[in-house]
Amino acid sequence: MNRAIWDTAGAMSAVRLLRRHPLGRRCPGSRPDRGRLGRVRARKKGTATAGVKRQHMGCAGGIDNGINLVHLAYVRAGTGHALIGSRQWIPAEQISDPIKAIITGLPLELTFATKGELAIGLLRYAYADGVGLDFVAGDDVYGTCPTLRAFLEEHDQAYVLRVGATFVLTLGGGTCLTCE
Repeated sequence: MNRAIWDTAGAMSAVRLLRRHPLGRRCPGSRPDRGRLGRVRARKKGTATAGVKRQHMGCAGGIDNGINLVHLAYVRAGTGHALIGSRQWIPAEQISDPIKAIITGLPLELTFATKGELAIGLLRYAYADGVGLDFVAGDDVYGTCPTLRAFLEEHDQAYVLRVGATFVLTLGGGTCLTCE
């Protein structure tokens, strides 16, 4: 196994293509398909793992060392769901520090991406594999990312993304309101 070559992108593409059966059979009048953007936090100790950072960890009940993964799930209500894409978020300070990057095995050409930008990448791969989503849902990390919202709108993709009460909406005519 230590000499095996793993094609992560190829494996995720195969799962996206498999979503057509049985998740791909939609009955007339059934609920819409959705793409669920989410984050997974996993506790990690030590400093040798890429992405480990002190941060709020819900699984730990407070601040602890851990990593963040951005994932995209294909969900069909009443049928099931499948994880069709995942990327690990790496903090900017680990990417910009070449010594830390080498110690943790990060590629030196890696550039920082926000969680919203990682989500855009996952959606691009899904669209390229022919995955159609009636809407995309996500929490406030995604809702407050203007780049992600613009991407979804450019692709005529319906979405429901959470935002905080202080989020500012700009309406037609330039009127600004908060969600409060």
